[in-house]
Amino acid sequence: MPYNDFEMSVEDSSPVELYEFSYQGGTLRFTSADRDVIFASNLYRFAQLSRTKIDESGDIAKAHLTITAPPDFEVAELFGVAPPDDVVGLVLRRLQPEANAAPAIWLGRVLSARWPKNQSELRCESVFTQMKIPGLRRIYSKNCPHVLYGPRCKVSEIAFAEEITLDVQTGRTLVSSGFDVFPDGYFSGGKISWESSPGYFVKRGIKTHVGDTVTISHPMAGIAPGTVFTALPGCNHTLSHCGPKFDNVPNHGGMPYMKTRNPFNASSSVFS
Repeated sequence: MPYNDFEMSVEDSSPVELYEFSYQGGTLRFTSADRDVIFASNLYRFAQLSRTKIDESGDIAKAHLTITAPPDFEVAELFGVAPPDDVVGLVLRRLQPEANAAPAIWLGRVLSARWPKNQSELRCESVFTQMKIPGLRRIYSKNCPHVLYGPRCKVSEIAFAEEITLDVQTGRTLVSSGFDVFPDGYFSGGKISWESSPGYFVKRGIKTHVGDTVTISHPMAGIAPGTVFTALPGCNHTLSHCGPKFDNVPNHGGMPYMKTRNPFNASSSVFS
């Protein structure tokens, strides 16, 4: 019997939902059925999952989905210390076991997690919300708008990567004699990367750098003294950094010599 016939049947329909979460560390699969389910040679583990109703009105603002799970749900724990470094995607399928078919009924990503009374909740955003992303973002400014080490910046991460050995971590503070070799502020605005397990990299932004100490955006769970990680210097997006620090003036995207006086109203506030 075709899938749609099972969907329309009152007696023969027995749907279960399949949740597939994918991120840099791998893919986690769960089902809302009362037992484990195998579909397309993949094992979907039983979990006590429920969700809010899928909005089919076409209103992007209402396209969010909230999933309720046990407090120790594996996906929620990814958000325990800080949000994961990469997007956690979600494909929700509706399986009709007798038809052996499970079309996707919702696509998106997990935005955040919280832990109300004896449970966890995942707030998920529909893939269609990407339609809200603005188009052209580059503006006429003195500072460079390019993402450091990005495709338009073209600075090589490999060329500027420094191997640093951790001495002490206290919250968001990392201490290492390896930082002290460089002038204060050298790593400010940069980032660190640590391979916590084979193929899985934990990344953090560097807020400040003074002496042998840097402050990062979020704590790093599991990192211990003696761990070696990679640190990349930061950039303040001015020509003075782009040139002497990175030797990258040809790719600087700012307008450092732009006039600061508006010719239309003689004001200097518009372009300052």
